[in-house]
Amino acid sequence: MQPSSLILAAPLALLLVSAVMWDLRKRRIPNLLIMAGAVVGILLQGLLAGHDGALAAIEGLGIGLIVLLPGYLAGFTGAGDVKLMAAIGTFLGPYSVFLAALASIAVGGADRPGLRRERTVFPYHHLALGTLRADAQDAGRYRPAGLPRACRG
Repeated sequence: MQPSSLILAAPLALLLVSAVMWDLRKRRIPNLLIMAGAVVGILLQGLLAGHDGALAAIEGLGIGLIVLLPGYLAGFTGAGDVKLMAAIGTFLGPYSVFLAALASIAVGGADRPGLRRERTVFPYHHLALGTLRADAQDAGRYRPAGLPRACRG
C-alpha cells in the first residue's frame, strides 16, 4: 500500500466508523459529519495529487451521489446513505466509488429482498411513483414493494 493511500484510509475509516455509530444510535447521519468528510477528502486529494486529485475527488462525490440517488427517490435508502456515499467518493475517486456503490446496492438488496422503507418526507410520493402510501401509524416500517406488494393486492 502506498503512503498516500494510508493518508486517505485513516480519515475515511474515521468517517465511516463515526457515521455507523451515529446511524446505529440515532437512525440518522449528521450533515455536518458528511460535509466535513467530503471537505477533508477533497483537500487531501488536492494535497496528495494536486489539481487532478481535487477534480477526481469532486467527480467521485458526484458519482457517489448519482448512483444512490435513484434508490433514495424510490424509497429504498435514506438520504444520509446517499450523502455518505458522496463523501466516500471524495476519498475513493469516481471509478472506485462507483464499484463501492454497486457493492452497497447488492448487499443492501440481498439484506431485504422485496422490501423498501416507506418515507413520509413527501407524503404524496405514491402519486408520482404509482404506489400506495403508508398510513400514519405505519410510517417508517418496512413494507413489501414491487412484485411482492402487487401480488398481495
